[in-house]
Amino acid sequence: MRRGKQVFSLAFPNAVASPDAAWMEKSESALCVICHSPFQLWTKWKHHCRLCGRLVCASCSPHRAYIDKASKRTCRLCGDVLHMLQALGDARVHSKAGKPSPLFFQQPHPADEYSTIMAISHAALRSDLCYIISASWLSRWLAYVTAGGDHPGAIANHSLLSFHRGQLLPKPDLPLGAYHTIHPDVWKVFQHYYGGGPSISVVGTSKAWNIHLRPTEVFGHCWFPMDDDDNDGVHERPSVILRHLVVTPPLLVVPSTLAARYHKAPCRPRDLDSLPTP
Repeated sequence: MRRGKQVFSLAFPNAVASPDAAWMEKSESALCVICHSPFQLWTKWKHHCRLCGRLVCASCSPHRAYIDKASKRTCRLCGDVLHMLQALGDARVHSKAGKPSPLFFQQPHPADEYSTIMAISHAALRSDLCYIISASWLSRWLAYVTAGGDHPGAIANHSLLSFHRGQLLPKPDLPLGAYHTIHPDVWKVFQHYYGGGPSISVVGTSKAWNIHLRPTEVFGHCWFPMDDDDNDGVHERPSVILRHLVVTPPLLVVPSTLAARYHKAPCRPRDLDSLPTP
């Protein structure tokens, strides 16, 4: 992860640095919530990250984010999330920092890949854990394995999310048909073949989305071209494949966690007031 200063330009439809962001009171902490160093009057001043409201020192808030042409101080935690969203190809985040070098990966033939995924899906044991996957990405994958479509690229779950008050959250107007839920074993195979993310899990009867943004998933794959001499494809209809892959989706989208790698500071709990109750 880059440690120098980064300048981001953000284009999220909802206000990322909204006036009601839950800023920590300056009296709430005598320590930087990231590095835990004590604030000092002359040598280590207190600053608020303008995106999440954390109290941080200057060393832990080197980045800037431009929102509506205004520069906003941005902490390392928010900067890391934005950097990873950019690496995923999220068009709402731009910076001059280059993407990390990809891992090169030999993609199997679509028919072989399909056989592997369907065999795992049929053999998978019932699980209370399932994973959310973008319906548009899964449609591209179906076209790839059944109709000779273009390679779907990395899993694009960032299209289901927004970045608000320092957190990755489901888009507030997300339609139910925008995503599917799949078995964790199937998710692992998709992750192995395609990389991308973020990972979004749902456990048991809870409808809460647990959102995890891991560098090992994000900074993923660059695919070698395949030998196309064998043109045998998959002849199953996409609708039939979906019936085997998809489990019952949650009926309500509720944000649960910030990216698992980062811990939100104990700000005032006002960030869920606008969400519908179950």
